[in-house]
Amino acid sequence: MRSTTLTMFFAAMPALFGIIGCAPFQQYRTAQNDDCACNVKDADAKCGTNMVQHIDTEGGNAFQLGFIEFDDQGQLWDRDRQKNHVI
Repeated sequence: MRSTTLTMFFAAMPALFGIIGCAPFQQYRTAQNDDCACNVKDADAKCGTNMVQHIDTEGGNAFQLGFIEFDDQGQLWDRDRQKNHVI
């Protein structure tokens, strides 16, 4: 009885990890706001959907972080919009 339970548990683990590890098939950063200035601590909360983020560090430094997203086949999600806005 115990070995059957353990066998079922270990047989179900790959399926469970497969379901948990899946992410939706979508582009995550779609906003094109140029005025999204964030702090390092709250960058994801304030600018989580922006293609370009202007981030200020605690030391007074600043940098821009641009995101280019690809689909599962290596193609750009929205080629012209991402290229023109980020680059």
